This record gives sequence, C-alpha cells and structure tokens, in this order.
Amino acid sequence: MGRLLSDAIRLETGADVGLLNRGGIRAAIPRGPITPRIVYTAIPFEEDLYLLELTGAELLEILETGMQGRRRDMEISGFTCRRNQLSPTEKDRGAHGERRTLIGRSICSGNHRISCQECGYGIMLEHEASYAGISLLEAVTSHISRVSPSNRTTP
Repeated sequence: MGRLLSDAIRLETGADVGLLNRGGIRAAIPRGPITPRIVYTAIPFEEDLYLLELTGAELLEILETGMQGRRRDMEISGFTCRRNQLSPTEKDRGAHGERRTLIGRSICSGNHRISCQECGYGIMLEHEASYAGISLLEAVTSHISRVSPSNRTTP
C-alpha cells in the first residue's frame, strides 16, 4: 500500500523521488472497483503535495532518520535501499569496505506533513517547498485510474 502511494506521489508530480510518512495510511484499499471515497478512507487527509530539491547527502540523511530503530515510517519511491542496523561507523560501508553515498541533486515530492512540518525531518525545513499543483488524494486517484488493469484495452 505504501509503495503504491509513494509511486503515485512521484509519478503524478514528475519528481525523481516520492516520500510519504507511513502514519498517514489509515486503511488498505480493497480489491474491486476503486473510487475516490475508498482512497479517502485509506488516506483521510486533505493534503497538498510539495516539491523540494535535495542533495544526495540530504536525501540519505532523511532516509536514515525514517528507517532508524523500529520507527521505519518512511515510504519511498524512485529508488531502492536496504535497511542496515549496524553501528553508524559500520553502516556507511559496503560488503567490501567501500563507502556508500548518494550523489547529485534530486527533486523530491512529499505530502505537507513530511515536507513542511517538523516531524523529525528537519533537513526538509531548510529548503523552500513549492506546491506541486496537486493534492495527495488527486495524485493517488489519478495514478490508480491510469495504471488500473480495468482501464486497459484488449487487443
């Protein structure tokens, strides 16, 4: 469910990365026809989506915050990562001792809570978040409509 929602955020805003705080997911979407009302039951918040430009190091810091301890409250889209619970000095090293980093700049998209409020991701507050022009509910319903197998034509 979280992957579907973070994919919708990323794809419907055109961002490189989609981020969503897991705490906003209140129910699963059942099988069968999906209406905006069903989506609203799953994510019952009138939240707009925002875009931020982050460096690879900043994105890595956000991911480490979202994945630490039992918290794991971050849903991500646009890349994969593996959770490593080693000590801080060990966790940045790969299997052969190489240091792992994220480089470059990414356009990240997230909901209002994760992009604009103090919820443990202070690095995001250091950046100007710009309105993406779409709400979370609109992004998810549009994405589901676009990728739904029932909307595909048969040859």
